[in-house]
Amino acid sequence: MEKPGKTVSKVSTIRGKLLLQGVIGVILAVIIGILCFSFGRAYDSGVARQNQYNSSKLGISNVRYDIMDVDGWVEGLMRRVKDGVTDAAAPGNEVATGTQGVKDNVAAHIKQIDDAVLTAAQKADKETLKAAWNEYWQVNANLFTTLQTVNPQSIAAANELVRGPLADAYGKVNDTASKLDKSITKDTDEYAVYLQGTLLRWMPAFIVALVVMIVCILVISQVVSRQVLAAIAQLQQATEHFERGDLSVPIEAKRLDELGKVSLSLENARNSLGRAISVACSTSGVVAQSTSSLAEKLSQTAVTSSQASTEADTGAQAAGAVSAAIETTAAGIEEMSASIREISSNANHAADIAGQAAEAAREANNTISKLGESSQQIGEVISTIQAIAEQTNLLALNATIEAARAGEAGKGFAVVAEEVKDLAGETGTATENISHQIEKIQQDSTAAIDAITRITKIIEDVNNVSMTIASAVEQQTATTAEMGRSVTEASSGASSLSQQVASFASMAAGASTELRKLSEDVKDLDTQVNELNTEMHKFTIEDAVI
Repeated sequence: MEKPGKTVSKVSTIRGKLLLQGVIGVILAVIIGILCFSFGRAYDSGVARQNQYNSSKLGISNVRYDIMDVDGWVEGLMRRVKDGVTDAAAPGNEVATGTQGVKDNVAAHIKQIDDAVLTAAQKADKETLKAAWNEYWQVNANLFTTLQTVNPQSIAAANELVRGPLADAYGKVNDTASKLDKSITKDTDEYAVYLQGTLLRWMPAFIVALVVMIVCILVISQVVSRQVLAAIAQLQQATEHFERGDLSVPIEAKRLDELGKVSLSLENARNSLGRAISVACSTSGVVAQSTSSLAEKLSQTAVTSSQASTEADTGAQAAGAVSAAIETTAAGIEEMSASIREISSNANHAADIAGQAAEAAREANNTISKLGESSQQIGEVISTIQAIAEQTNLLALNATIEAARAGEAGKGFAVVAEEVKDLAGETGTATENISHQIEKIQQDSTAAIDAITRITKIIEDVNNVSMTIASAVEQQTATTAEMGRSVTEASSGASSLSQQVASFASMAAGASTELRKLSEDVKDLDTQVNELNTEMHKFTIEDAVI
């Protein structure tokens, strides 16, 4: 545990240790990097110089090949001249072109020999080679000039050049090139051996440095890991005690790093949690007693409220019954009043109808009287029609007689006369029937007039009685309406009382329900407090903490 005023070294912390491990790793990595960089530069420099040697060796080798190539062209030239070719040395032909190509190659290959890898003697040999090559090429040019014209004299002169100056120049060039080739080849091989030896000397040092760096990192990591894992194991044991509810085991906090601070925080949390659990245990006991008492009182109050609600329901039902009875009476009175109003209306309506019936009877009497007069007039008309029918029948008989006299010419007229006769007969029969019907109508009209006269007298009597009934019904209607108003007011008061009692019963029932819910909630709270108290007593707390 860290004490006040004590200085904590940065290396003592996990962060400091990890930082130190990182710094050491960086230093070792830098060293390895420097070694790699140095090795790389040395290797690149050696390879570059080796490439210069190889290029120079290749250049001198190509020069020697070019010298042999140009000598071959000279031999070919002489064979052609000997064979009688007159233009063998002419510009632009195969020999001249091939020889010029060799000249250009020799110049390029001599430049390929790098002076950076040559010794002073080799540089002197290179200059000697250039001079000998120029001398050889001059003699070679003279040879081509001599053979521009082929004749015995030019051929003899050419042979002298080939066997004399050209052979001497060729020997000098070839000897110088051979000497320089051997010297450069020797230096190239020696440098290759040197470069390989250098690589072999650097490689073990590089491997050793790399192994040392890896070992250092592993050792530092192992040391830091052991320290951290030990502290973590201690914290794991403490948390396992916490998980079992055992707060009696103290946590050591002697480390000065971050894990030590965590251990100190857990120790402080253990002490605070122990005190909190102790206070919660004592408080939960008091709360449990209070909730039990409150639950019992609420249960009693809920029972009382339920009884009040039941009594209020009974009162509401009684008030409802009274209100219903009054409403039934009011309805009966209203129905009776309606019946009386209907009777009065019917009586008045009957009086009106009786008056209308009397008037209609008088009109019917007048109409029937007029009908009797009309029937008499119709009888007179029918008498006239009967006379006409008899006269027509007589005329038809005469026409029949005349037609018989006429013979065949009067047959058509006889048929018409027969038809007229038949029609006159039917008309007579119809008028006779109508006469009988009119007589009967006249008799019925007389009887109807007598009956209507009697009906008119009866209707007048009914009208008088209806007026008397209507007057009495109007008086009874006024009395019934007053009774209806009184009963309606009583019904309204009873309904208001019933609603008030029902509202009180509803409020009492609601209060009883809420009290029962509250009582159940308090019982649940009491159960939870008891469970909390039980859980609190599962913790093992040392006295010092409490």
